[in-house]
This record gives sequence, structure tokens and C-alpha cells, in this order.
Amino acid sequence: QSKYFGLEFDPSHLVFQFIDYIAVLKKFGGRVYHTHCKDTEVIKDRLSYVGYTGSGWWRFRIPGLGDIDWRRFITTLMEVGYDYVLSIEHEDPFFEGVEGFRKGLLIGKKTLSRYLP
Repeated sequence: QSKYFGLEFDPSHLVFQFIDYIAVLKKFGGRVYHTHCKDTEVIKDRLSYVGYTGSGWWRFRIPGLGDIDWRRFITTLMEVGYDYVLSIEHEDPFFEGVEGFRKGLLIGKKTLSRYLP
């Protein structure tokens, strides 16, 4: 039960596992010490063709370009007492190179900023 042991929470990994990231956050929120903000886009047409054991039916995206409800996620973070850093983790294949990274960061910042106090 050490106060020095906590979690780095990244909802994007739970999305492609079909795990309710809000329920997990509510359960373990008091132990979250760092948060990665990366979105996940589920490509439903591809998923319906290859199934969840197939490949290519999901991809990481910049926050706001996938399936995560950022308003609900950030609201829940605040409800569980999280008041630390939101780190935008960039793995979006559509925003590559220096200019792509810059553009992606600005999109992510704009998306997340809408829901911050």
C-alpha cells in the first residue's frame, strides 16, 4: 500500500481491448500518477471483416481523432483527484515528421484544453 507505487494510465490501450477505460479509471484513479493522452480509432468496417483477432482494425491517433470521450475522461480524472500532467503521446501514422508532430501536438492540445478547468 505504498504511496510511492502508482499507475501510468493510458486509455488508448484499453479501447482496442474493449475494456471500459472510465470504469478502470474510477476503480484505480487514486493510484494514477501519470497520464498518457493518446487516442485509438477503431475502424469498424475492417473489424467486421477481420474480427478482433485480425489485424489493421485499430490504430493510435492524436487526441480528438479517435474513439475516446475526452470530456468524460478528463472529468473522471478530476473526480478521482488527479491533478498532474497530461502527456500527449504521439503515435499517429497520419502526422509524421517535424511538421506532422507539430500539427498533431496542436490538435491534441486544442482537444484536451477544451475540458480542462
